[in-house]
Amino acid sequence: MDILLEVKDLKKYFPLTKGILRERQIGLIKAVDGVSFTIKKGETLGLVGESGCGKTTTGRCIMGLEEPTSGKIIFEDKDLGSSYGLEFKKLQGRVQIIFQDPYGSLDPRLTAEQIIAEPLMVEKFNHSETREKVKEVMGLVGLDLEMINRYAHMFSGGQRQRISIARAIIRRPSLIVCDEPVSALDVSIQAQIINLFMELQEKLGHSYLFIAHDLSVVRNISDWVAVMYLGKIVEIVRAMELFRKPLHFYTRALISAVPIPDPSVEKERQRILLKGEVPSPLNPPSGCHFHPRCWEAKKICAEEEPRMKEVEPEHWAACWVVEKQLGSRRLKTEGERILCKILS
Repeated sequence: MDILLEVKDLKKYFPLTKGILRERQIGLIKAVDGVSFTIKKGETLGLVGESGCGKTTTGRCIMGLEEPTSGKIIFEDKDLGSSYGLEFKKLQGRVQIIFQDPYGSLDPRLTAEQIIAEPLMVEKFNHSETREKVKEVMGLVGLDLEMINRYAHMFSGGQRQRISIARAIIRRPSLIVCDEPVSALDVSIQAQIINLFMELQEKLGHSYLFIAHDLSVVRNISDWVAVMYLGKIVEIVRAMELFRKPLHFYTRALISAVPIPDPSVEKERQRILLKGEVPSPLNPPSGCHFHPRCWEAKKICAEEEPRMKEVEPEHWAACWVVEKQLGSRRLKTEGERILCKILS
């Protein structure tokens, strides 16, 4: 399969300043610090991690909403390079975004038809052509055509997110960045929206960068999963393999936090409780960023930063301890065994 998007060593630093009249920089917040991944045509990459790890900033850089500090973003074989804003304008319509908040991302002054038709304003369509395209995508996302003249406040949260999806797909993009699109919805509605995403991908063939913190959501929709911690990706693997055999210790802790709807299993399994707090991106730890909270950290973890390596076929991880463990027999805890059994 052809590669649609390639991100190489992407960095986004925000300056931290002090003072009002004489503002001076006192540091850099390393929101995204050397992220690399690829997305193939027709596939979904799930980007997961806890709040503040840099997931949304990564998506915003890809969308052109933030200018990267350094690194390369290659989309459809075009290197966006240093003239990122200019190059992105040429690609308008090929990349779209769906925001997290279905209430704040829609203009309350516009009708559903006007909201969905917004991306078509740059093209020369007459009113009848525009309305036909709006009706077509409304049907694709499961919205009743009788709702076409209603305003945003007249819709439920799930319906508003369907409007956002319709707006995103009306120009048939190659890539859609989904920034936690179901986190603000009820669980039952989440399942409907996830199924809709999968149906649309099958019909239209676009790719997703699916940003989320809920591993159960990512597991169902993603082909690949990238786990992010404090601005860095620590593990990339196929979605099913992530739950069967997580390698990085941060990934194991995330999976340990996934609730299991079986009281007997939930009672038996051992949770991994991380010590301490997430370090500040203003002053990240030396070596491996996760080492202050890792229960298996060694001396080298604090001294040298691990590089992302393909430690197993189609399984990349950045961890010194994992490399050594794979050199010998890897033992699972009883908690991991139970969790893998339930999720596989």
